[in-house]
Amino acid sequence: MPIPKFDELFNDVLEFLSDRKEYKTRNLKEELSKKLDLTDEERHELLPSGSEPIINNLLVGL
Repeated sequence: MPIPKFDELFNDVLEFLSDRKEYKTRNLKEELSKKLDLTDEERHELLPSGSEPIINNLLVGL
């Protein structure tokens, strides 16, 4: 499954955060990766610039 676009993650993020607890970004990244059934390759897929994984970059904006 390809990594969803930024705006396609909102519902999944809101669902994860609905318990109103605080989470570190890495926890959110792991839970979303599991929910989206991302492969290791997809989890580590880099931005075109090669500077960081796509999934990390998407979560920064949330």
